[in-house]
Amino acid sequence: MNRLFLFKRKKKKKLNIPPPSTPQSRRRRSSSYTVAPHLQAEFDVPLSAFAAAHAEYTDFVVAGFIFSERSSVPPAAPAAAVSTAPRMLLLQRAWSDSYGGYWDFPGGSVEPSSDATLLDGVAREVREETGFHVSRIRELVRVDAWVAHMGRRKVAKYSFIVDVHEAAESSAASGEWEDEDDESESDHNSVVTQQQQQQQHMPLNWEDQVQLAEAEHQRYVWATEEEVEASVVNKRNGRGEEGPYLFVGIQGETALEAFRKYKSLKGD
Repeated sequence: MNRLFLFKRKKKKKLNIPPPSTPQSRRRRSSSYTVAPHLQAEFDVPLSAFAAAHAEYTDFVVAGFIFSERSSVPPAAPAAAVSTAPRMLLLQRAWSDSYGGYWDFPGGSVEPSSDATLLDGVAREVREETGFHVSRIRELVRVDAWVAHMGRRKVAKYSFIVDVHEAAESSAASGEWEDEDDESESDHNSVVTQQQQQQQHMPLNWEDQVQLAEAEHQRYVWATEEEVEASVVNKRNGRGEEGPYLFVGIQGETALEAFRKYKSLKGD
């Protein structure tokens, strides 16, 4: 477990955990997603039971890492030229919010009033911050913990790798490529509109349909592992402002760990 000491980005209230109820596996989910078998016993349980099993914490935060392996060249190119290196969805915090301009990933505080389980919180946060709908909770990346409010609150952040329905729905589509003269795939300033796609005779890819919550985020990118690693190394060496992405605390390291876990899931 990794521990850091930071002020939380959002003001927290003491969790008001509802009493135990019917196990999640026997209830209809608030979102249509499945859970990897090895995660079910610990995480696919009522939030009250999870909180009781982790009583050392007063607050829970969750995050969902979304990956894409869309190639950046036309399908007609030689197979050897096609790059399928995974890219991770990163969100830039709005200047009007705390840590404005910093980069993070979809996530936020668990809400006992609406989240039946910790994993429901993951699905909700992903939907609210990206517009995507989680289809599967695949793996736990790691748990980051810190104290807040002058040591009065102990926070645990559980970060997971997730799949989304939008990716599966477009997986059979052909022609998922960008013109080499266009802006780099990893440096979108905003969502590419359907009209722009049609003018370029390109299908609207699911990766281009991110719907940002404007009060929280102002931009998104699909970042490579090399870009995230460079950001982490620069920060370790006291050159964090050089980027390419500036993360709060050790969240860059968490993102880098997510890349490692994702590749291990694929057998790379």
